[in-house]
Amino acid sequence: EGVRSLVERILVLGNERTRSSVVNKRIRLKENGPLSLGKMLQTQQGLYGLGVFDQVRVAQQNSESTAPYQDVVVRLQESKRFTVRYGLGYQEREKLRGTLEFTHDNIFGLAQRAQLRIRGSSIEQQAIFSLQQPQFRPIPVDSNFTFSFQNKQDVSFDSRRFNISYQFSHPFGGHTWGMLRYNFKNVQILNSQISESELEREDSPGKFSTFSAAFINDTRDNYLDPTKGFFSSTDFGMTPRLLSSDGFLSFFTQNSYYRKLPGSLLLAGSVRFGAAYSLEKDPNLPISERFFAGGSSSLRGFDTDYAGPLDSVSNKPLGGNALFVGSMEIRIPVFSFIHIAGFYDTGNVFRTISDINFHGFSHTLGGGLRIKTPFGPLRADYGYNLNLSSDLRQRGLKRGHFFITVGPPF
Repeated sequence: EGVRSLVERILVLGNERTRSSVVNKRIRLKENGPLSLGKMLQTQQGLYGLGVFDQVRVAQQNSESTAPYQDVVVRLQESKRFTVRYGLGYQEREKLRGTLEFTHDNIFGLAQRAQLRIRGSSIEQQAIFSLQQPQFRPIPVDSNFTFSFQNKQDVSFDSRRFNISYQFSHPFGGHTWGMLRYNFKNVQILNSQISESELEREDSPGKFSTFSAAFINDTRDNYLDPTKGFFSSTDFGMTPRLLSSDGFLSFFTQNSYYRKLPGSLLLAGSVRFGAAYSLEKDPNLPISERFFAGGSSSLRGFDTDYAGPLDSVSNKPLGGNALFVGSMEIRIPVFSFIHIAGFYDTGNVFRTISDINFHGFSHTLGGGLRIKTPFGPLRADYGYNLNLSSDLRQRGLKRGHFFITVGPPF
């Protein structure tokens, strides 16, 4: 309603170091186009999203004017480009350890962010370099490159890790975006005095070159403690044998739903499904690439990672090529910042995809306490496994488990 106004000129002020071409790509208004409040807000959000401005103001030059053509002023206040952080600590085994971090938030005025983080002690040395670019030319997508190196001396072996990843992401709407990723991981074990089966799964030697695509939709009202909305994440990966120790295909999807019910109750539900198919003669994936479940944010009737197959000798969890976890939770307010919850978890980890069956599902009932904090809810949960097999009980697994952690369960 009212007199329609058009944009005559767009004036950008305050970009002393940031290139005009970078700023102009985020401006949604056009000269001789409609003077739209929505476009001005989108422009403000887009410029803040570059991460190089402390303050962004987008407004017509004369807010009281009713002229058919009006100027729009974009006022910018740039952030500091350089940041240096450091820290010192002490740990009984590592002794003195230190961390040094350098960050440049606006390389060459292109809104590219580079960060180098170095951590060192007598037994561990680690370096991580990352480069983030808001838009990759000529494709209008965000990109992120990361390289990391770690050299660590353990009691019975030494390990050396290399990791390189490159990721593109692009929004398809206000709550939806897609990602394409490439990740190369190489783990080497040196001077080992133990067998490979005794290593923790994250220390298992191997190299993996993985291409993956992900689709994410997130309408939650709060990332740390949601009360309504939907979250969905689906990821498909391919690890070819050419550049990897093993070749396989993988699929994982997670879907969570939150809804307020009458009486100030909150309903929360989640379904997670993962499946992997080996391209080798051996259907089992390397243990570092398998699915695991059990713990405070999974099947709460198991200790962490202990759902599914176990080693017949050591009773260590072996993981599997397939996973299904379903959870339902009702939260009841006691005070504004304290809730009690009742939950039900079901599902399991299976050795292969063909082994998935409903008879193999575990069933857990439990309750807990939720205390709101600035870092997310402080959770205390007790889960009781209703159908833990006699074989697993003889191996020492317990029906009941108590967890204290921070953050939502899913």
